Formats: sequence, structure tokens, C-alpha cells
Amino acid sequence: MPIKQVNQMMIVVLCILLTGCTISSSTKEQQTRHLKVLYSSEEYFYQDYGDLFQAKYPDTEIEVVETQNLDLESGKDALKSTIEKTKPDLLLLTSQQYEQYAADGMLTDLDAQIKKDKYELDDINPSIIECLKEKGNGKLYGLSPRFYATALFYNLDLFKKYGVEPPHDNMTWEEILNLAQRFPAAANTANEKDRVYGFGTPLAENSVGIAHRIAYTQGLSTVNAQTMKVNLTSDSWKEVWNTALRSASSGAIYLPDSSKSAASLEDYYRSNPFLMGKMAMTIDDSSLLQNIKGAKKSVKDFKDFTLGVAAGPVDPLNRNASRDMELSEIFAIRSGASDMNAAWDFIKFVNGKEYAKIKFRVMNGNLPARMDSVPGYGESDIKAFYTLRPIVVKHDPKHRIPVKADAKIKELEQLEIQKVEEKQIPLDKALQQIESEGQFILDQELKKANPL
Repeated sequence: MPIKQVNQMMIVVLCILLTGCTISSSTKEQQTRHLKVLYSSEEYFYQDYGDLFQAKYPDTEIEVVETQNLDLESGKDALKSTIEKTKPDLLLLTSQQYEQYAADGMLTDLDAQIKKDKYELDDINPSIIECLKEKGNGKLYGLSPRFYATALFYNLDLFKKYGVEPPHDNMTWEEILNLAQRFPAAANTANEKDRVYGFGTPLAENSVGIAHRIAYTQGLSTVNAQTMKVNLTSDSWKEVWNTALRSASSGAIYLPDSSKSAASLEDYYRSNPFLMGKMAMTIDDSSLLQNIKGAKKSVKDFKDFTLGVAAGPVDPLNRNASRDMELSEIFAIRSGASDMNAAWDFIKFVNGKEYAKIKFRVMNGNLPARMDSVPGYGESDIKAFYTLRPIVVKHDPKHRIPVKADAKIKELEQLEIQKVEEKQIPLDKALQQIESEGQFILDQELKKANPL
């Protein structure tokens, strides 16, 4: 064969090979998806979600846009600016951000994707779907794989020992605190080791903390965000403060010493009187169930007890609902996302049964949204967390209380209420003082935030 023909054939073969490589490379690029995710940090994303997701979808490359260094407390919406600049496909949002961005048209309605894939929502806690739809003005823009809630835990053995009727679902704070004071032997015991408290909670370490927990449950706030007025002298607030102060001074309520710290895991468990069978009731999240198991293994002389869990506390004006339910991790798809399919696959996966079953025991006080994935669902120690429907609190981004003002008013409250507890001034005078000085502090911080 002439050399010229051979050269021509080699060129043709080379072209075919190159074309084949190009097609193969192009096909590979088409098969690889790119998902850009907005999350606090890349490390935590992979730890919480990314590793499991990529094990199921190895064809998806993930880029994480970190938000941990953003100044989210500055009056400007740094997160929104980051979203507009980086254009992520998938957004991790708080409940407040979800509500705001849904109203701003920044999120994708998931209804079409849910219908197309016949994605099952029936097993998801209906309270979560109800909450998300209400915050989305009737539309579902995101899903939350887990939620945070509290419940009333009680030691049934102590109630039997002291002849006190045990608590039940849907109790108010006042009812719980009054019940706690039916353990009179506790306050009069000279030996601290033998003392049994009626109630205590890690969510409130003093009378001010108790007052604010009661107020939150009842929908009361120190500052009216609409009028920017401090209000602590209303009849409702006075009743809250009287209940908190009376309970804190009764001797039946455990108020921890914040100056003490645990040197070991066993010391940590021993410092909790409920775990040690020395407290009749507590309000806590689901992590307490893990702490009880941990105490059984770590504390040598641990004495087991019969645990009961009731739904509550509740607002006396609305006993079937709760404000103590939070959705802190909502995944939503940005409107105009580059890779809608990858983003939707992610949301389906992390809100699915498989993920919930794997991650159930490492949710740090949270619980899976999918009820059928919870071992023992329907039993008393779990069901209480899924009983109450949420009271959805709407937020208006135009009416934000300055962070510094909020912190300063809380410091003022601590100082004035301490004077009440030390019998230096009456409660009415303290509340008037907090309201007056607090209003001055708030006005000054509002001027700084809005100088014009």
C-alpha cells in the first residue's frame, strides 16, 4: 500500500479515536451533576448529610457555600446577599429565613416535584407540614428532616412514694409548678443528698429564666416588635412574674449553681438530680432519653426508675398546641436553581425513611420528621413529642429588635429581679423600672440602627 494511503488511513483512525474520546468525555460530563449547597460549614455538611447522600448518588459533585462567618446579626441580610451573589441550588434555612425568602419569591414550590415522583408525605409529622405551609402562605417550599421539641418528663416512682397524682398531657406551667410544690418534704430536708425536688429544668436556671419560659409558652414578649414598646407591667406579665418568683422561692424547684462545672462524664450525670432520681419532674428535649441511658452505663450506683413523658407545657388559652416546637433546618431549592433534579434528589433523600433510620440516634435533641422511622413510636417516651400541633409564630423582617438592646434589657431584668428576691424593692416597682429603662435602651439602639 502506498505510503500516502497509509498516512491517510492513520489520520482517519486517529480522528475516530479522538472523536470517540471526545464523545466519552462529553457523556461523562453529562452524567456528573453539580450541586451547590448553602450550609454553615463544609465539614458539618458532610458529617450531617453529604457523605450519606454521595454514597447513594456518587454521580453528584457537591460545592458548599459556607455561611458560618457571615454577620447575621448586623441589621443587613448578609445571607440574602450571599445567596444572590453565589446562586446556590440548595438552601439550608431557619424557620424565620424560610418564611421571609418564601414571601420574597426566592424559593421553588415543591408541589410539582412531589406530584411527579409521588413522594410520600403521609409519614411525616403533620405538624411540620402544617407549619411549613403556613409560613409559605399555603405552599410548601421546603422540608425539614428533623425538628426540636420539649416535653414534660416525670419520675413515676417519686409520685407514688409521696402520694401525689402524676402529671398528664396538656398541662400549663402554673399547673406543673403548683404540682411540684406538693413535695413538701423536699424543702425541709437538711441533708442535700437526701433532698428531692418537685421540678427543675436546664432551660431555666433562675426565676428570670422560668418567667421567660412561661411567657414564651403563652406568647408574651418583653418588646412588642410592631410598636417597639417595652411592656412588662401588663396583668399577664405580672401574673407570670408572680408565678415564677413564688415557685423559685418555694424550695421545691431546683435552681442549679452555674458556677460549678463537671470534671467527668459521671460528674455531669450526677449533677442532674432528675437522672439521679432526686427530682420529680423536668422539662427537656429528647436528648434526656440518651442521657438516662448514658447514666445507667456510667454511674456505678445508678438507681433505675419508671419514666413518664407528657406533652406540654401549653398555653392555658390553647391547650392542644405548642410554641416549643422549632424547625431549625429547612432545606429549600432556590428559585432558578441550576440543577433542580440534584437539589430535589437531596431533599427527597434527607427527608426519607432511609436517612431518618440511620441518623435517629445522633440528632442531638432533635427528632426525625418521619414518625415511622422512630423506634418505639407510640410508646410513652416518644409519642409526647409528636402530640401537640405547632403554634406558628410569624416574623416581620421590617420589625427586628436590635440584638444589643435585647441583651441589655435582659441584663437589666436580672439586676432588678434580684432586688425583688432580696426584698429590696417590690415587684411592681422593679417592673416599672425595667420597662422605663428598657424603653430608653431600645430607643437608643433603634437610633443607632436607623440614624436617618
